[in-house]
Amino acid sequence: AVAGVATFTNCQISGTAAAGTYPLQATRGGLTTALSGNVVINAGTATTLAFSTQPTVGQSIQATGTGTFSASVSVQDANGNTVTTATNAVTLATGTNPSAGVLACTNAGGLTVNAVSGVATFTGCSITTAGTGYTLAATSSPVLTPPVNANAFTITAGTASQLDFTTQPVGNVGEATTFTTSPVVSVEDANGNVVTSDTGTVTLAIASGPGGPSLSCSNPGFPTIAAVAGVATFTNCQISGTAAAGTYTLQATRGGLTTPTSNPVVIL
Repeated sequence: AVAGVATFTNCQISGTAAAGTYPLQATRGGLTTALSGNVVINAGTATTLAFSTQPTVGQSIQATGTGTFSASVSVQDANGNTVTTATNAVTLATGTNPSAGVLACTNAGGLTVNAVSGVATFTGCSITTAGTGYTLAATSSPVLTPPVNANAFTITAGTASQLDFTTQPVGNVGEATTFTTSPVVSVEDANGNVVTSDTGTVTLAIASGPGGPSLSCSNPGFPTIAAVAGVATFTNCQISGTAAAGTYTLQATRGGLTTPTSNPVVIL
């Protein structure tokens, strides 16, 4: 103090995300402490985007149709303060996209929304294709530096909804002769992702063709076998019986799942 007065000069408050309202206090042992009025620190000019909400590192999220997530992008100054006056149009996208998945969000505006109080919020977001190492990206208008804090996360298959011949049966053989290629049937979600956790059963049968002949495969328990990691692999399949020559289709079934029909199988 000089003549009883302590004068502080060129004062400032700094640090990451320092914008806000502060009171100051002056202290000396044995004297009553003084508390100032509020000191308001404002955010600077908008320069950067940053993810303020996003999937966590390594998080597993089911694909479109079952799983969703939220994301929000903040408009910030150079010190990481949210610029609450910013109304930039912010567009959300995939950054790293290991499986060419399609991103969509259900909020009004979809993948492009205007920031409100400096934050653009996206809800009901989902990605169609299973894969490991997805990240999000964001851009804005006017242009700002893109986020550098994107987390990597995983998209897994959604709920099983359909069967699919991922390997089609190929005949072109005589009756009672093993097909050139026996069928493989996958359990998939609505987006065609194999549900690798599925171990339920799949039944294979003739869907169309000459009446009378029968289908057989060498799998124990045929015509119904268990999927392994979401895939039912049928082996040594053949069609036999009187007057078996002709063109057939096969079908794979499980209750509650969409039934596929195979390509034509020709028996010579």
